[in-house]
Amino acid sequence: MYLVLKTTTDKIVQMGSIFEAVRGHWVLDPEHAEQCSHVIAVVDKQVREVFTLDKIYKSTLCGGRYVFAGETDTDLTNKLRGREINSELCIKGAENPVRYVKESELL
Repeated sequence: MYLVLKTTTDKIVQMGSIFEAVRGHWVLDPEHAEQCSHVIAVVDKQVREVFTLDKIYKSTLCGGRYVFAGETDTDLTNKLRGREINSELCIKGAENPVRYVKESELL
């Protein structure tokens, strides 16, 4: 299972990297997130980068929010970068920036 986190180009520029833009301060279910093997960073419905999901931590800056630790999965990033995610993950009203997705439902 993947943890899909949607962000924006502006947020990436502001934070200095894709990793910093998606690594933290999300409202999510940590037990559900820990079942995920990877974090998929998505911008404008396209996969930008894939990270291993090593651990979920409570944010020390924002109450009730979480951050993750991990690193780029180069092989999976190369395989998925630029691919558009499943349109059902982008339906109006289903635009939650945090999604838990089975591999078969991602694209």
